[in-house]
Amino acid sequence: MKSVAVIFRWVAVLPAAIVACLLIQVIAALAMTMSGLPDFYQQFVNSLCMGAAFVYVSMRIAPSHQFVTGLVMAAVFVVANTVLTTLALEHGVWSWWQVVCTLAGVASAVATAFVCRDEFEYQEPTQVTGWN
Repeated sequence: MKSVAVIFRWVAVLPAAIVACLLIQVIAALAMTMSGLPDFYQQFVNSLCMGAAFVYVSMRIAPSHQFVTGLVMAAVFVVANTVLTTLALEHGVWSWWQVVCTLAGVASAVATAFVCRDEFEYQEPTQVTGWN
């Protein structure tokens, strides 16, 4: 039964990270709207929060190898943002400020993996737990 729970946790890593991005986007947008700050601050803060939430939640849910999971999920976030930004720029949808915000979100995703590394137990790759 324990191995089933571990499998479900691994399966839930990506969906939970996506849900965390959406939730933090709504929370940050509400907070920034109530603060009365200009829209470009809101875009920047939302980008920072989304990258951090995506990686942090994935590290929190992963049953083992949290740091490696954080790095992999940061890479997924970078690739997804690169593809979306490239498509948007090709169609003339985005401006330079949105590219800056995207880069800030990517930086926060990568930084979160390294900052939170010590928060989680680091396990050597040979010590796989829960799969027995």
